[in-house]
Amino acid sequence: MAGLLALFVVLPAHAANITYNEKCDDGTTNCKFILINGDIMPGDAKKFSDLMATTTTRRLYLNSPGGLLDEGLAIAKVVHQQHNFETLVDNTDTCVSACAIIWLAGAQRAYFGKSKIGFHGVFFAASDKQGRMVQNSKTRPSSSGNAVLGAFFGRLGLSDEAITKLTEAGPDEMFYLNTKNIGELGITAVRLKTPKEKEETKPTAAPPARG
Repeated sequence: MAGLLALFVVLPAHAANITYNEKCDDGTTNCKFILINGDIMPGDAKKFSDLMATTTTRRLYLNSPGGLLDEGLAIAKVVHQQHNFETLVDNTDTCVSACAIIWLAGAQRAYFGKSKIGFHGVFFAASDKQGRMVQNSKTRPSSSGNAVLGAFFGRLGLSDEAITKLTEAGPDEMFYLNTKNIGELGITAVRLKTPKEKEETKPTAAPPARG
């Protein structure tokens, strides 16, 4: 069995769908974005780079349970080097492990109240010939992998406290971000509101003045 450095949550894994989209959820065509949907596996960084060469959009939606450190980090570096990427996790979508690294690499980060964005440390596990993690294989933390990841987080401007918090959880654990701890860790991100939330927070009209 070969070995891999991974940031996984869900098994078995299948390569991510990386697509360019021009239609919004409501069917209108004023949206242009790239979507990474699924496990981040061998070859996905190249797929992302190839797609980047065909579009000028810098909006990236993410919905993934994680995957390989090398692939996820390679995508994150491309996102970071662009300087103007907007990374988003839609309401109720999940972006954890390797996916969360990509989200963090965005110059503008956004999430919703029910978005799940989670981090844990890098671990080493057995893999098959396709680079997929072997089911029920033993895992162990990778000090070198966490050092590489911590160095990248440092380049993103994260504090030592934030880097520690984002890399200390074990393979079977997860540290989820929320509006409170995002602020405490000094991570700049915008919490977006769904149309329903916007409607609920509309100010009510003031009663007319009485003379």
